Parts: sequence; structure tokens; C-alpha cells
Amino acid sequence: MITPHIAMPHAHSDKGVQETGVAVLTLKTPVPFGHEEFDPVSLVFALAAKNHSDLENTLGVMLQIFSDQNTIEQINACKTLDEFKSIVENIKL
Repeated sequence: MITPHIAMPHAHSDKGVQETGVAVLTLKTPVPFGHEEFDPVSLVFALAAKNHSDLENTLGVMLQIFSDQNTIEQINACKTLDEFKSIVENIKL
């Protein structure tokens, strides 16, 4: 858990990751993830990184997302993949 209402399960190359990627899941009904301070979770970013460099780069983008409450609210409100892509493409790094 990184911030309230967001979880980020992840896997590294030593766990069989072959390609770097992120899956995003918005939950209509928030669920507990076992962290009293940050539960319940309504937004899940599942990260798989094939190497340390990819992990650092992807985490940099994700931290940018997590630091902007407006962006988080926009992602939670997405109904389509195109809406999500539009939000992510407009993030200033």
C-alpha cells in the first residue's frame, strides 16, 4: 500500500516476469487489503517489472499519479480504456 485507497501488488523478474507492464483495476465497491491506515482500496495498480531500470521508471510515473488527487479521482471515474489512456498520456513528468 502506498497511499489511501490504492494498492500496488507487484512482481519482479526473479518471479518469472517476462515483460514490464501495469494493470489497473478500479473497484466499484472498495475492499480491505489488510492495511488499517489505507483501507478500503478502490484502485489497484498491479506492476510487473522485468528489470530494476523498468521498475524505477514505472514507479516514477506511478508516484506522479499518486501525488495528484485530481488524477486519482479521474482514474476512479473512468468507464473506458480510452478514458484511462487519455488521463495517463496527459501526466507531466
